[in-house]
Amino acid sequence: MSRTRYSKWIKILAANFVIIAIEFIFLASFPAPPLFLLSTGSFWLDFAILICSIPVLSIISFFAGGYLLAPVFLGAFKKIVGRKLIFGIEDKERPKQFKGAFFKALTPAFMAIHIGLLLCNNSTIQGMIFLPFFLNFMDPVYLRVLTLTVLLPVVSTISLFLFAGPFFILDAGIVYTNKEQENVKNGMYPTEIQSVGGWYLNILKGFTGISILFDFTSVIIPYMLQVFSLPPLIILTNLSWPLMPFIIAFFMITAIIMQDKTVLARKKYVYKIAEKMGIRGPLEDPLRKNKP
Repeated sequence: MSRTRYSKWIKILAANFVIIAIEFIFLASFPAPPLFLLSTGSFWLDFAILICSIPVLSIISFFAGGYLLAPVFLGAFKKIVGRKLIFGIEDKERPKQFKGAFFKALTPAFMAIHIGLLLCNNSTIQGMIFLPFFLNFMDPVYLRVLTLTVLLPVVSTISLFLFAGPFFILDAGIVYTNKEQENVKNGMYPTEIQSVGGWYLNILKGFTGISILFDFTSVIIPYMLQVFSLPPLIILTNLSWPLMPFIIAFFMITAIIMQDKTVLARKKYVYKIAEKMGIRGPLEDPLRKNKP
């Protein structure tokens, strides 16, 4: 059952690894000395290890972030936003087909790129990554994008760690309604039912969307214009860079698969946390759908 449910994405991930392997075999024909303070002795092998670590780190950061942040996010929402709201649990069955994995991973991937762009121009971080001789002669433009690429496993971990808490709460079906607020009772506002996890995800998605617009206008477009003035080899190794969020999203699908596989266990965990906060059982028909 699990194999057929995830077979499509497993094949896509395998194809990605094959493509990356072919690319690195081609690039390995160009001699490149080790550049990192921590190195295997081969620049291209170092690079391959960094890229291939993203799927594993994505799984680790998803579970770490979910188990650590879901209680924090749920508690903060209830105490700060939800003081006059009624909470409940909307238990939904897992969809029969595994769909939307790539788009679910895409927003965390864009967030990862944004975090990386904030960090990649920091000279202290660059000094912790690269050998001194490399820092002394490398073009600043190429140094920045190489730093970002090296940081991809780290920033992907941070991004998915932040998104994991809302994903946990969303999967558990923790919802709230505003039906007891005075403005709703007076008829000034309609009765609404919203998801707590969805509320957090909307904030993260909105922030990511604004960040993407800023990144493209102030960083990515100017960078690509500079790249085309560099030597051909540097241009070749940077052509796929604008597609990096989509590549990261494919690697993050490993975490999305694990999210789907462990949904029942994670629901039980969130239910225990919610019960301690007084959240239990379904909402009592706040929209009056069952009104006689």
